[in-house]
Amino acid sequence: MNTVISATNSALGNGSERHSGLILENVSKRFAGLPRQDFAAVANLNLTVQDGEFLVIVGPSGCGKTTTLRLIAGLESPDTGDLQLDGESLAGVAARNRDMAMVFGNHALLPHLTVSENLGFGLMLRKFAKDEIASRVNAAAEMLGLIPLLQSRPPVLSAGECQRVALGRALVRQPRIFLFDEPLSNLDAPMRVQLRAQIAAVHRRSGAMTVYVTHDQAEAMALADRIAVMKDGALQQVSSPLELYRRPANRFVAGFIGSPPMNFFEGTIVQRNGSAVFRGGFEAELGAGGQKLIGQGGERRVTLGLRPEGIIEGSGASFEASVERVETTGLENIIYCSGGGGSFVSRLPAERAIKSGDQLTMQINMNCAHFFDPESGAVLAG
Repeated sequence: MNTVISATNSALGNGSERHSGLILENVSKRFAGLPRQDFAAVANLNLTVQDGEFLVIVGPSGCGKTTTLRLIAGLESPDTGDLQLDGESLAGVAARNRDMAMVFGNHALLPHLTVSENLGFGLMLRKFAKDEIASRVNAAAEMLGLIPLLQSRPPVLSAGECQRVALGRALVRQPRIFLFDEPLSNLDAPMRVQLRAQIAAVHRRSGAMTVYVTHDQAEAMALADRIAVMKDGALQQVSSPLELYRRPANRFVAGFIGSPPMNFFEGTIVQRNGSAVFRGGFEAELGAGGQKLIGQGGERRVTLGLRPEGIIEGSGASFEASVERVETTGLENIIYCSGGGGSFVSRLPAERAIKSGDQLTMQINMNCAHFFDPESGAVLAG
């Protein structure tokens, strides 16, 4: 792939002189009507996309991520706030004049045109010279492995091939910003992995700003320089994938990022013999840092969060657990258990033979612990 990228650089252009920052400042968008009256799809959103950055917006269905993308593209207008590109407001700038290329989950190819004609259709509408169109189309087709398909038409192509054509159609535009709206949602798992690699390669080669929307947090973790997590139209946290995983800002982010997700246990931190102790369905000492969580009242209700790797088998046991289900990945076993006052998930080595119904003695690694306010979900420590 790198050889192809280098070979096509001159035909596609590297676009480095056109990079610019995108700023969304206090942007809100509401929709009236059923099923929810006066629904705020996006609420006071402040977000910056840096030069050359691959930013992924992730969140559950209805969180506002697609509306945010449409606001950037100019397909929707904000009710309040402003969007700026290179320091200039995009207010009143039509979608066709924003120098952005958008790729949807539905490839929307023209069925009566060949792959070559679909790739160059946008350039033809913009009255590019035929030689320039051919040069860009061939370069994009080579990069995406579409050369053998250039004379084929969409009805005979697979879903993955159609989506590669849609990606190439955006690539030939050499846009300032690539916008992706769940482009892999209609593909099977192996094809998603393949197309994900090609999208990453397109970004590396072009250096263009990329805003990518998905509900798949694993996809976000694999692609992003930074991830913006949204819920109910509001931004929850923006950070690198590793920072989100290690230092979530609240319980929602902690539960959404990570596969399997974080485990949560309700309980109280109390002081006992000079130490802070978590007491719930099990007990565990927090160490010196736990004293800061207790405060002046002598105890504090908390939600304890632990990643699956933070609950392991061990002799320094905290509680007994019953295995309900085992998923084997080859490298490890994902163990679904009940115990400790609830249900939880643990990662254990693949060589450890475990089956449903087994009883395990589990140990808590409190160095991996996160603590959240049980009412607001805000992070307390971790």
